[in-house]
Amino acid sequence: MLILNILNSFVTFDFKTICYNFIEVDMETLISIRDLKRVYKMGGEKVYALNGINLDIYRGEILCLLGTSGSGKSTLLNMIAGLDRPSAGSIKFGKVDFTKLNEAQITHFRQLNVGFVFQSYNLIPTLNALDNVALGLIFKGVPKAKRDALAKDILEKVGLGDRIYHKPSEMSGGQQQRVSIARAFVDKPKIVFADEPTGNLDTKTSFEIMDLMCQMARDHDQTLIIVTHDVETSIYADRIVELRDGVVIREETNKAKIPRPSEKDTMNEEEISKDHDDKTLGEDEDKTSPENDVGDTSNDESDNFCEEDSSSESEKISKGVSDEGKSLENSDKDINPSEEILDKETNEDFTQEKIDELEKSEDENENEDN
Repeated sequence: MLILNILNSFVTFDFKTICYNFIEVDMETLISIRDLKRVYKMGGEKVYALNGINLDIYRGEILCLLGTSGSGKSTLLNMIAGLDRPSAGSIKFGKVDFTKLNEAQITHFRQLNVGFVFQSYNLIPTLNALDNVALGLIFKGVPKAKRDALAKDILEKVGLGDRIYHKPSEMSGGQQQRVSIARAFVDKPKIVFADEPTGNLDTKTSFEIMDLMCQMARDHDQTLIIVTHDVETSIYADRIVELRDGVVIREETNKAKIPRPSEKDTMNEEEISKDHDDKTLGEDEDKTSPENDVGDTSNDESDNFCEEDSSSESEKISKGVSDEGKSLENSDKDINPSEEILDKETNEDFTQEKIDELEKSEDENENEDN
């Protein structure tokens, strides 16, 4: 997410023109998804990457979207994160339909509330760990001293206190993923998306990374959405939603969940699994027409996701992603424009000179204000 901020054009809008308390979130239900579809055309036939998804995601829970390649799990993540647009259906944060917001509003929402952890780390190769973690804070207007302090503190928390000034090429895969986790959590987002976070790691390191990421989410009551094909990774979740061919075939509270020291701070499992069957992972049940129960999304005491801050207009986030009616190659694979966006931006030569230029501009703006 922090690298996604680089895509902004640095054209500043008045806060109230793009974000006017538009996110009000119920204390229990964070995200409500109804009849969500993503349709592509291949030749003369429609291909459903997602076909009628109904799902509630709760505040503070760790949710796993489980499925094989082509199941639709990464496509669903991209829909929820606003990286791609659905063909039909709604994604509501509180009472507001996220699919109705314009791109500037979606970008601003992500800047304030969302973190990303990806399989390929997506670190800027020319920057050290400290600058990689702090980079996104520049575009949020965080002063240099504060952002460096925040980045250093969280790098120490993820066990990289002695690797702060090391570049990605000087770190192992596990260490690079720790930097990626630090980058995602540095500004305490409400939601963190982790797309195959252990896909490039060995078994031992995978467990360490999952332990770390889940503990950080627990510590700050953050919602963590994990996308994976790996059943062993899914046991870290409070709830598992399994997809196949674009539909939900199983949704259950995870009784095999690995306990955490801060478990007492999380939402009661009975509340999380309300209106869902009480099953254990591994039962053989296939639903071709899922009827997912829905939670109460009535507005109780609500938080305001938006803070008074300026925003920037984003580049076209869905560039390169087929719209409905456009032929799609490799339609049997999960569509993941987020990785494409990040990989493209990684090659934009964000060197130390670029960072210095941004900081210089920041200092000049402060001097003008004074």
